[in-house]
Amino acid sequence: MYIMFAVKGKIKDIDHGLKTLKMLQDRFIVQLLNPDSIPSIKFLKYMACITKKKFKKNQIASNISTEFLLLIAGEHNINKAIIKVGVKNPNNVLLVADCDDKTFKEVIRKLGFEKYSDFNVDNSNVSDKMYSNDEIEIENSIINLMG
Repeated sequence: MYIMFAVKGKIKDIDHGLKTLKMLQDRFIVQLLNPDSIPSIKFLKYMACITKKKFKKNQIASNISTEFLLLIAGEHNINKAIIKVGVKNPNNVLLVADCDDKTFKEVIRKLGFEKYSDFNVDNSNVSDKMYSNDEIEIENSIINLMG
């Protein structure tokens, strides 16, 4: 069974991590993000669901992980998306993956990722900085429906 993993930590070698990430991104959603730019785990789960539904029909990106990145950043341009939600500090990284437990452990090992904690915080104030009021209202309505 696939579940959404979201953990905070650090990555020893960011260049190696990004190269490794590129090799995995076609198989499932996996992304390295700035944890301070993500509102909540519910937001990530919701965006993963939308990405999976949208990707086959109306994709912008070449792989599902990049599509996910563009969607959570609310951008169509990869460079703008990276600036908005990408890793700023290799000692403060959010690793997100939608896969099974065994695969996730392998991803952590391959990336050289050192886990600090699970990402289960509510950074609601992030929404105010990144999204318009209409987008926030829509997001909150959908997240409330999800429980």
